[in-house]
Amino acid sequence: MNILIAGGSGFIGKFLSNILPANHDVTLLSRNSNLVNNAYTSVLIWENLNENVISQFDIITNLCGYNISDSRWSNRIRKKIIDSRTKTTHKLVELIGSKNIWLINASAIGFYSFSSKKQDERNFLKTEPSNWSFCQHITNQWESMVTSSNVRKWTILRFGVVLDNGGMLAKLIPSAKIGLGAVIGDGTQLISWVSLNDLCRAICFIIDKRIHSKAINIVSPKASTQRELIESLCVSLNRPRLFKIPKGIVLMLFGQMGKELLLASHNIYPTLLTDYGFQFNDTSINSCIDKIITGATQ
Repeated sequence: MNILIAGGSGFIGKFLSNILPANHDVTLLSRNSNLVNNAYTSVLIWENLNENVISQFDIITNLCGYNISDSRWSNRIRKKIIDSRTKTTHKLVELIGSKNIWLINASAIGFYSFSSKKQDERNFLKTEPSNWSFCQHITNQWESMVTSSNVRKWTILRFGVVLDNGGMLAKLIPSAKIGLGAVIGDGTQLISWVSLNDLCRAICFIIDKRIHSKAINIVSPKASTQRELIESLCVSLNRPRLFKIPKGIVLMLFGQMGKELLLASHNIYPTLLTDYGFQFNDTSINSCIDKIITGATQ
């Protein structure tokens, strides 16, 4: 099949493009024509994308979105986070229309209310929009661009925190290496995570099994506490874990971003993936982080 990956030069897209089966022709959709990646058959520039060009593709995978943890959430950054997701998705659904093109669109487990209670695609806490977190505002706007469109075939991917030698761990490793790995708050907040390898394997699985018209959680079956994650990282790096950052300091430094991304809990389960028979390779936070650190230092 001919697959177009929007946002394919990022953390997830680079890995995905390398593990997609060789029987697919994979094109990168980018704003930069100079990007080179041997996994891509070609590079397509956004300004050259139109209805005729998009008709060449069987699947559009949309991974576009400004990283929500890059900057404190000022009004400008909030708008950038939302626009980077909704505007690109809007353009794609408009061009796809009712064509026989399958749109696989990224989202996040921010769709779910923060809670330590286990939630999945079928059973989750329902809240009124007036009580939504910012993460819920982002994901609901993002997903509705797809579900309320004329697109005939779509799949929404709700990612958990993605672990590999990049992403969140890239921010934690430098401080942990010098003995500054820290428990945040009381450390009991739950993190629903997934290894980058399992996430991209899951996308390949969804394509192979033709799973569409569904929103699918891509998270490891077992959530981790923040304390477990940071202590696993420190053990793998053979460094002490000496520090704790109190909740008040987190809120003072990061505001709502800290409250939602650092202090709140998500305990999300991948029910649909497991029902379809997908097998996760990385289900232990300890072994997952150790594998990442070992691979990065070899």
